[in-house]
Amino acid sequence: MASHPKTEITRWLLDTRTLWSGTKIQDAARDHLALLPPAEQNPILSKYRFPDACMSLGSALLKRAFLAKATGLPWSSIAFSRRLDPRLGKPCWASPPGAPPNDEWPHIDFNVSHQKGLVVLVGAVGRGAPVPDVSVDLTSPNERNDMASIAGSDVPTFLAVFSDVFSEQELFALAWSLPPQGSVRLLDGEEVSNVILGRLDRTVKCGQALSVMFDGRQVKFESELLVEEKVRNFYAAFALKEAYVKLAGEGLAARWIQEIEFTGVRAPRKGAVPRCSLAGVFGETIGNKDEEVSITFKGEEVRDVLFELQSFEEDYIIASMIKPLEQDQEFPDWHRISLDRDIMPLATKWS
Repeated sequence: MASHPKTEITRWLLDTRTLWSGTKIQDAARDHLALLPPAEQNPILSKYRFPDACMSLGSALLKRAFLAKATGLPWSSIAFSRRLDPRLGKPCWASPPGAPPNDEWPHIDFNVSHQKGLVVLVGAVGRGAPVPDVSVDLTSPNERNDMASIAGSDVPTFLAVFSDVFSEQELFALAWSLPPQGSVRLLDGEEVSNVILGRLDRTVKCGQALSVMFDGRQVKFESELLVEEKVRNFYAAFALKEAYVKLAGEGLAARWIQEIEFTGVRAPRKGAVPRCSLAGVFGETIGNKDEEVSITFKGEEVRDVLFELQSFEEDYIIASMIKPLEQDQEFPDWHRISLDRDIMPLATKWS
């Protein structure tokens, strides 16, 4: 956890891709599943796909471990509720019946997201005053093989599917331009900036040969590289938008989702995949102070939000968010969670 005068922010990452093997979660993770009460086991057991069940179990374990650590309560005493809406509201901690007055317990907010085997949690803990809302969203730009879909059409057609989430202005910018700090990474690793690309950033189709003058020489590359960058920028913007609506516990069904607009969003440069015995590597980090990202709600600039985009390996983009922004607030580094090192001691401490 990273210390702050008022609020302690936590960021955890759990990789479930190699945690359990098999086809049925009740067999592959019997001991870990038994750490949860039946009400939390049932949604996990109902998952049709084994990887989905693994992520659901990982999410349940992360939430319970975070609250056990934050409150000091026994693992089995942790209970959950929902804010605002008892069925669809943001999950939250429910203090135990007959507990001391509320001001003697920490104030807590947390949020989780999972995608393609990873589970991430962002939490906030404070005493004496309410903590800011926190949220997190995880996207995987390569999971659905969108490039194959775009190859048969173009970027605007691909983005049109998300017209109920993004405004017309957002979709136009994502399709027909790169952000001010945008660039295209060539196959040899060189970066061609938006300035050098000029109006080539309007390219929306695959299968086109492009050429620019770069460092005193002509450089040729395929338009797929530019299209892929636009797809990654879209998923970065998607993660930010969903993180924002998750702050209050709504989500993509929020009626006002098109009115919160993010422009100038650039996807962070990729990390590296695990090799040999090494774990996956985080890539670039982008925050409020680094980029010319504009956030507006109903046309008015939003200033009280701290956000961060960070890539993990080659396939993931994580968006973290805090609102309202406290003075000098920063995000801590991500902590990679180990079941044996971090979760099992909390789960068995009171047994």
